[in-house]
Amino acid sequence: MPKIIISFDVEDFITPETDDILLSLMDILAETEITASFNLVAEKLRVLESRGRVDVLERLLRHEINYHSNYHSIPPTIAEYLNNLDWEKGLDQLQEKEAPGVDEIRRLCGQTPYANVAPGNSWAPQYLYAQSVWGVPIFVDCFNNLRGNPVWYCNTLNVSYDIQFDDPGLADETRLEQLKRQVELLYAQRGPDQFITLYLHPCTLVTKNFWDAHVNFTNGKNTPRSRWKPARLRAEAETDRLLSEFRELICFIKSLPEVHFATFKDMYRNYRNQTAVSVKESAILQIAEQVAEELTYFEAGEQFISPAEIFSLLVRYAVLALSGKNTADQEFQIEPIIGPTAEIPLLTSSVTISRKQLVSGCRELRRYCYAHNSVPSSIKSGPIVCDPGSFIQSLAKVLIKLEKNGPVDEPIIIHPGQRYPTINNDEFFDKLTFTGSWDVFPEDFKGENIVHLAKLQTWSFKPASLTTAAQKEAISYRKQTVSTP
Repeated sequence: MPKIIISFDVEDFITPETDDILLSLMDILAETEITASFNLVAEKLRVLESRGRVDVLERLLRHEINYHSNYHSIPPTIAEYLNNLDWEKGLDQLQEKEAPGVDEIRRLCGQTPYANVAPGNSWAPQYLYAQSVWGVPIFVDCFNNLRGNPVWYCNTLNVSYDIQFDDPGLADETRLEQLKRQVELLYAQRGPDQFITLYLHPCTLVTKNFWDAHVNFTNGKNTPRSRWKPARLRAEAETDRLLSEFRELICFIKSLPEVHFATFKDMYRNYRNQTAVSVKESAILQIAEQVAEELTYFEAGEQFISPAEIFSLLVRYAVLALSGKNTADQEFQIEPIIGPTAEIPLLTSSVTISRKQLVSGCRELRRYCYAHNSVPSSIKSGPIVCDPGSFIQSLAKVLIKLEKNGPVDEPIIIHPGQRYPTINNDEFFDKLTFTGSWDVFPEDFKGENIVHLAKLQTWSFKPASLTTAAQKEAISYRKQTVSTP
């Protein structure tokens, strides 16, 4: 059966009453013997420390501690300041503004987070990539339509939340029953190789409105710290009712057959480490045949290779194959690189280069991929300048012809190809916008530069594949559930 993650986004560092609700929730978890995931804003941790809440901090250490940004909603938010920067300057700003928050988790909790949960809808591709450099492998809630199927994107394992306990769309009088039905439905649909994530904002159990979007930072308002106001509090009886409903929901989940609770650490261990992949020449040629027709990720048995990884793989292979080297017995390690990080030129008509220029160009590209850990945005090989999609699709055709012992005709033609991988046409990327997506953003915030970079990084997109142990568990489960005639 699917594994259940109970996740708490702990963020309100202004309203003091939101400290004690954490103890109440952890009491329920202790009663039901569940280890949960607490995703903490670093400023909330600092405030707990300054308030002397050692009782809260010590109890939190019994659970998984993850990251939920450094300051959450204080303008400018992560998305806002990254939207005005190119890739490299964005990484520099993240190192200055967000890396210290991850360090606070390590300092106060003694844990390196396994997950980073987006504050509201505030994210950008640079943020995902930066956290992978910091050793945080999972990003939560960038994609909202994964349905229990994680994907690799910008070198992070991306997952989406499934069920929100404090969903404002649920009526108070029917909340509990609706939540139970949601859990039952997903529990029946998903197998043992998948997870169900149930989350809530602890602050909403004690406050009537959000401390940021509804009080201090509405639509980009940057209220000075000296004028911050706490959120309005619920009546004590209302908080008690919500805690009672949460306890009942947890007990209901515990009553499900073969239920197993997990954390994001368990999720990460369940999916194949993307660097532990290598392929032989026969697979490379299969990849070339697919890429020549369509720029998309490749399924190699039970593993996946992203378009960016394919780019690196084919240029490395081409250097040897086009130089007449024996590649039959070699294994080529997949390098987990990301997509282009700047504007891609448009190749509108075919251009030509010599074989010598092609080999020389592939050598330069091999060095670039290794040095920058990304696909180049613009390719200069001999007299041509083209986009990486056109180049790699044309190179794939050359490699296919070479494998069939056909002569590599000169000049070699580089045909216009796909500028973006096919997944760029998916509804998420096709309709991606930040307009109206979070009440903390200024009303006119569109995030156009983030959207552009997000589309460029579709080169790094691929489904996540299970570890061998998780595969065996899933296969065993499916065999048990097949009815015999």
